[in-house]
Amino acid sequence: MKTNQFLSKKNRGFTLIELMIVVAVVGILASIAYPSYKEYIDRSRRQEATAALMENAQFMERLFTQNASYVLPAAATLPVTATPRASTPIRYNLGVVATATTYTLSATPDVAFPDAVHCGELGVNQIGTRTSAIGTLAKCWSN
Repeated sequence: MKTNQFLSKKNRGFTLIELMIVVAVVGILASIAYPSYKEYIDRSRRQEATAALMENAQFMERLFTQNASYVLPAAATLPVTATPRASTPIRYNLGVVATATTYTLSATPDVAFPDAVHCGELGVNQIGTRTSAIGTLAKCWSN
C-alpha cells in the first residue's frame, strides 16, 4: 500500500494562534522597554548639554584670567553654542550673559525638542552654582 507522502509527514510551521501570542508578548515587552529607552536618550542629551555648559564655563574662566573681565571681546564667541555639534537636530541652545565680574551660562531646550520638559533651561554661573528651571538638580545635572 502506498500512502501519500504529504500525509505521512508531520505538519511543519506555526499556527496563527502561536504567531499571535508571539506578537502579543513582543508588544508587551516593547511597551515596557520604550519608556526606559526614552529616559536614557533624554538623560544622554541633558548630559551633552551640561558638558557643553562646563566647557563654556572653563572658557569664561580662561577669558577672565587673560582679560580680568568676563565680558566677551567683540571677535570672541563661546566655543559651544548648540548641542549636539554634529549635523543632527539642535537639542539645546547655549548662551551667556556676562558682566565684568559675573557670568551666567544657559542651555535652553530647542522648541523642536519637547522632551526637555523634565529640566527646562539649565544654567551655571561664575561661582559654579548650577540651576534647573523645572527639575531637581540631582536629576538634571547627574553625570
